Order: sequence, then structure tokens, then C-alpha cells
Amino acid sequence: MVRIPDSTIAEVKDRSDIVDIISRYVNFTKKSGANNFALCPFHSESTPSFSVNSNKQIFHCFGCHKGGDVITFIMDIEHLNYPETIKFLGDIVGVEVSLEKEDDEKYQEAKKFKERLLELNTEAARYYFSQLNQDAGKVARSYLNKRGISVSTARRFGLGYADESWQGLYDHIVKKGFSPNEIEASGLFRKNKHNRWYDLFRNRLMFPIIDAMGGIIAFGGRVLDDSLPKYVNSPENKLYTKGKHVYGLNIAKRTKSDSLIVVEGYMDCISLHQAGFDQAVATLGTAMTTQQASLLRKYREKIILAYDMDSAGRTASLHNIDILEDKGVKAFVLNLPDSKDPDEYLKKHSAADLKLVLDEAMEALDYKFSYAKNLATQDGFLNKLEYQDLALDVISEINNAVVRELSIKRLSNEINISEESLNQVLSIKLQNKANDSQKAFNRNRFRREVNNRLNESETENNENNRNNNALSSEAPVKKNIVVSNLELQTLYLLAANPDIYEQSEIKLNKKWFRAKEMRDFIEKFLSSDQMDINTLVNYLNQEDDELREVINTGISRYLIEENQDNYQETKINLKRSLYNLKLDFLTRISNYYSNQLDKTTDPNKIKSIRENFIKVRKEKNETEDYIKKNLR
Repeated sequence: MVRIPDSTIAEVKDRSDIVDIISRYVNFTKKSGANNFALCPFHSESTPSFSVNSNKQIFHCFGCHKGGDVITFIMDIEHLNYPETIKFLGDIVGVEVSLEKEDDEKYQEAKKFKERLLELNTEAARYYFSQLNQDAGKVARSYLNKRGISVSTARRFGLGYADESWQGLYDHIVKKGFSPNEIEASGLFRKNKHNRWYDLFRNRLMFPIIDAMGGIIAFGGRVLDDSLPKYVNSPENKLYTKGKHVYGLNIAKRTKSDSLIVVEGYMDCISLHQAGFDQAVATLGTAMTTQQASLLRKYREKIILAYDMDSAGRTASLHNIDILEDKGVKAFVLNLPDSKDPDEYLKKHSAADLKLVLDEAMEALDYKFSYAKNLATQDGFLNKLEYQDLALDVISEINNAVVRELSIKRLSNEINISEESLNQVLSIKLQNKANDSQKAFNRNRFRREVNNRLNESETENNENNRNNNALSSEAPVKKNIVVSNLELQTLYLLAANPDIYEQSEIKLNKKWFRAKEMRDFIEKFLSSDQMDINTLVNYLNQEDDELREVINTGISRYLIEENQDNYQETKINLKRSLYNLKLDFLTRISNYYSNQLDKTTDPNKIKSIRENFIKVRKEKNETEDYIKKNLR
């Protein structure tokens, strides 16, 4: 495993003044104490809300809520991983960053093994391509012809065919000298009950999945009849992780277009390329991940979402807009008036027609308004009051004051209600959001409707997966890690005041946190030698992108503010947070047992559940009493 020495990381951080580093990306326009303000580089705004604190060496945007230290900033702005970021900063501040191998021989072996897997995949692609052009591949060639895919396009994307034989590819790969370990690790084969290998893909049109650097890392296979599953993808392995790659990017990255077109599947992407739209890529599913959004942002700032025009596709577009905008992307949504997807549109219309439609793709905000209007329309009738509520929910999420004002004017003209009245309702929504973001989210009908529809689509997809063959691969989905304000506040107070926490009679328990990802992180942090802010941020920078963003976004606003509390006040605040977090946990567990008692009919189970319920409720009541007497 490649590792950067801790001493080198410490030296890089010591030399990397956050104000100096970030000034390479923004122009600071105002200073207040230790805080330097500028327009945020992660989202569009007209009033500076991006703050960098020279004393604490952290940043926070009060608009989009991104935050962290200098390493976090470079990871997000340059889309680099942790080691790459240390090397990047080292080059700036003059620290030579050498990569140590914990075991050089093992490192070289692992590197060589991955190279062999790439060679195996390349050989498999050659085999599938040769099968496509033989007699056995006639059915696949006929399918491609029916779909309008030319021979040259099929060759450009390396399309192939897996015939009906059980060991065709296996025998070929063995003859090429690949070892049993390499064959197993490739994911292209399975073992039967007699412990004999057989081919994973049979009687399928084959799509090599190629990473941005041109390496074949996996395959997708489509049936040529009505059997299920319709698509099968390679399982995750040392080369391939679902949700980290974008199909077709190896070709699209060379486009001269100023944008990328994102579609759902292989055939949409290939059809667009054949029609001359070489900027098309596919996420292989509608659920875009943060890794895919980061990868797309590396190549283009403008992204046009061209998912299916059904309810699931339209809702996914709305969801993915947020993911893209979090990465600094200008998102647009394609509207196809008489077709379900780009492939079908090109069968009815010319490439020139599609070019016109692409030029008229809706901006993200326009699409949100359109979606809100669709939600408020029943049987062709627009419920203006419902539309007003949904549209104001959309406007409440706009950070730019100018855009917010223009949106109010637009809504006023659209539903013939005064701007003053709309602003009054909007002010209430914004105040709710400022007081408690979680409650504000719960009140936001627009977001609730979107989430409900996403959940419906996910449930339907999961049901389809259960009905399909066990080889079927699920589309990558965002984990949606939920962390409460109380959890974030407690974590911050603990890390900012380790000496006070050490003297506290109540200790943090990882099980008090709702999300498994948070519980795992808390366990790691609590077991560290030094529980302080620096340790917390260092651990975060090495975590999954989504968890890192969730926690950094939550605690950076505490970090950027100057804490005016004295020792005794801080001690009480930390203690209150710990007890409230414990109470929140006990309340959830108590409610769980209460619900189980209502549902269970088995006398033996009822007895056990009731005992647990009484025990938890007793502890909950004691905790509530302690808070009322000592921490109010």
C-alpha cells in the first residue's frame, strides 16, 4: 500500500497557509478580524459569503455550506484524492513528497496484478469482438442493425458478442496463459456446483466499460431476447467500482463541445455518438454519484442531463442537479417533446433537430419550476396555491439574493399574486430554515415530493432486481447519509474542547448516532491518540467523499465563528449536547420497542420486548430529569 509519511503530511500542512493557498483561486474583497471574505468558488453568488479564517486555518461558505481545512479545499477544487492533494500542496510550498511503500514487494505485486487484469480484460474484449464478426454473432449483428448502429460505431466502442457456450471465453483466456487467481479476480467467470469455471456472460451483446484513461475495467452485457435480467455488469473488483466511472468518457473527453451530455445507458450514449454528438456519456443508471459528478466536472463545467422522459427519469434529473451543482457544475436538463429517450428521438428526427433541442435545454432553476408546476397540476388544472407553495420552496433554496428576487417577480407574474405577499411567505420559510434546517427540510413540500418519488423509483428498482437473476447488478445509488445538527454540534464541541471532555462524567457513545457511516467514523475518532480538531479534520479528509462533505459542511460554520464562551459555559454546553444526544437515542429506541409491542402477537416475544421497553424508558426518564434539573 502506498503511504505518505506522517511527518511529511505535517510539514506540508504547516507550510500551507490557507489564506495564501486559497488566494490563488479567489479574490478576497473584505476582511473582518481573522476572517477573509470572497465570492465562493464552489457556487455562483453576487455577495461574498465565502470566509477563510487565518487563525484557525479553515474555510466556510455561508451560502453553499462547504467547509474544511486547506487539504479539504484542494481536494474539492482540484478533484484530487488525499495523497494527490498532499503532493499538489507539497509542490506549491516546496516540500518534497515521497511515497513510501509499506511493503515494496507487495506493492509491486499488487501493481503487476492489476496490470494483468487489464490485459485479461483486453483479451476478453478481443474475444467478444471476434465472436461478433463470426457466424455465432449473426444474432447480435442483426440486433445492432435493427437499432441503427453501424459497423464503424460498433468498432469504435469495442462492442462484441458472448456466444451461448459455457466455457468459450474461459478456454480462450486459459490458452493465453492467465493464472487461476487472475481468472477468479477478473469477475468474468463463476464456479458451478462441481467447482468448475463457466463464463458469466452468455448470449449477450457485450459493452466494454473503459475508464477515462482508456483501460478496460469491466463489461456490461445485454440480452438479445426478452429474458431477464436485461443487463448484467461485471461485479466490483480491483479495477472496477460501481459509481466511480462514466461510460464513454474516454471518447467524450476529447470533444470540442463546451458541454457533456449525460444519458442513462449504453445505447443512448452510442446512438448520440453515431449521430455526431461526441460529447455524450452514460452514468449506467439514473442515480448519479458524487464521484461521477466530480469526474464529469474535471472535463466540463456545463452538463446537460438527458435521462428518460418518464417520471423516474425526470425526478432523477432533479436529484442529480443538486449533486452536480454541489461540484460547481452548471446543470441543464434536456426536454424531448415526443420521445422517451435520445435514442428514440434520433429515430424520429434528424441530428440537426436534436442540436436545436439541446441548445434549448432548460437551466436547472427553470427545470425546478417546471417540475413544481407539474406536481401542482391535476387533470390539466393548475392549483395555483399549491404551485405557489412548491415554487416558494424552490426559491427558498436559492442562495443568490438577486436570483431570488427575480424568481419572486417571475412567480408573481405567473400566478398573479403580489411580490409583497410572496415575499412575506418566503420570509417565513427562510426563517424556519435558519432556525432549524432539519425542520425546514421537513416543511419543504417540494423536497418531500421529490424524495417520495425517488423512493418509489428505488423501491420499484429493488423489486425488479429481486425478480431478476442473481447476476443482475444494481445501479449505484447515493447513500444519503443523515446527520442531525445535534450530532454535528456534539462532535464539534468534543473535538474543540478535548480537555473539558476528558473531565466529563458522561462519555460519547457511537451508538447514539443514526447513520452507520457516522458510527464507524466516531469509533475511529474516539480511539485516536489525540481527539482534537486537527485529528478530526485529518480523519475526515481520508473518508468517503459524501461523509466528508456532510460533516465538514456541518461543523465548519462552528469553526469559523469566534467562540466567546468562557470555560464554564463551554463545559455546560458540551455536557448538555452529550446528554441531549443520549436522550435522542433513548427516545428513538423507546419508540422502536413501543411500535414492536403494537405489532407483535407472540406472547414470548411480547414479554421480552416489554422488558426492554421498560428498561429503556426508565433510563430515558432519568436522563430527561437530569437535563431538566441541571442543564436548562
